[in-house]
Amino acid sequence: MALVSIANVKLTTGDGVCCGISIEPYIGLKKGDTSVSVLEIEEGAPNAGQYQLRSRWYRSATPAGGSVCLVHPEREANLQCTLCLKFKVPAHFSFHCTPECLRSSWNLHLKLHDKAHNAATYENGVLEPSPNFYPKLNSLSEKGDKWIEVGKSRIYTPTPEDVGHVLKFEAYIIETTGGKNGSDAYMVGKLHSILTSRVRPTPTVPIRHLISLPQRQAFHKSNSFKFTILTYNVLADVYAQSDLFSCPSWMLQWNYRKHNLLTELMTYKPDVICLQEVQDNHYEQFWCPELQKAGYVGVFKNKAVGLFRENKRISDGCATFFRTSKFSLRKKYEVEFNQATKNLEEAKTDPQDRRSVRIRFTKDNVALLTVLEFNESVQSGRKLVCVANTHIHANPDLTDVKIWQGPTLL
Repeated sequence: MALVSIANVKLTTGDGVCCGISIEPYIGLKKGDTSVSVLEIEEGAPNAGQYQLRSRWYRSATPAGGSVCLVHPEREANLQCTLCLKFKVPAHFSFHCTPECLRSSWNLHLKLHDKAHNAATYENGVLEPSPNFYPKLNSLSEKGDKWIEVGKSRIYTPTPEDVGHVLKFEAYIIETTGGKNGSDAYMVGKLHSILTSRVRPTPTVPIRHLISLPQRQAFHKSNSFKFTILTYNVLADVYAQSDLFSCPSWMLQWNYRKHNLLTELMTYKPDVICLQEVQDNHYEQFWCPELQKAGYVGVFKNKAVGLFRENKRISDGCATFFRTSKFSLRKKYEVEFNQATKNLEEAKTDPQDRRSVRIRFTKDNVALLTVLEFNESVQSGRKLVCVANTHIHANPDLTDVKIWQGPTLL
């Protein structure tokens, strides 16, 4: 059996690590000369064999230098609430960048003071925090530095206690050799570790100002076959590059966005959901299981051409989900615009025109068509609806390609 080893470990946290936003390190694994998926040998994996991956997270026992504002974590702190110090509130809650910032957050401070005061006791006239107010954790020392163990899985979500501290991630491979319940194991290869930047407080999310549209009159008065449909471009993680978007990079991290996207979709409770730029691995690992809990079933069409990231091919596409209490799937059609381009090219007689069409119109966009039947239609005749879900070419300079793709789908 070929030896499994760790080739490299790296963090994809952009410009910082924030409280409440999960960190998922990339771990490159090799089995001989072949790449291996982390999910195959991760600790707790159902089919983990002789070699298993172990992951551990630690927090520095002392805070890293400097402090950041509670409300504006991108700014350095310039003042501190003295009452927070008196009531022994966790230090990171006490820092602010300006007096105006502190005043605007004063109601939050009052709640923190009350919570700490109620959990505290007085001994010899001195306020002492409750022993249950802060949890006890395991710790270790290494080269004079003290680290507190905070997690035993590859993915870790920083907590308020981590704010202001540096985190350390460790990964190593063990080989199990039997023993009672397979407990005999030893480490193979070397231990890989990596440090994060200082953990910042939970960022303040900007308030969205939504535009309300007037209600449009329904096409008919019958309520028998009304349904709601929602379409949403979820921005594939592979395209979420900070240099392309004018927002902090933590907002683009998939572990932060995915739950917000799900909450947003479920707010409207649509009968049909059309999603674009859905990554193939996210469709299987996140969207399908999460939306299934809410009563949806989905179909997916990914692009024929993908991108290579971290030694694996990643593609995105269109996913359509429908509520099973309302619909049943009857047919599914998949459209690849590259195939339609071949027909357009063959219609040209001049070789130069054919080449121009092939270069300009060959794009990897796809479309997904689903034919759904209303479950209630058994009593009053069959009622079918065809839902077309597509993401036409995005380049604003290729308007002719956009105009061609739309009618081609129809």
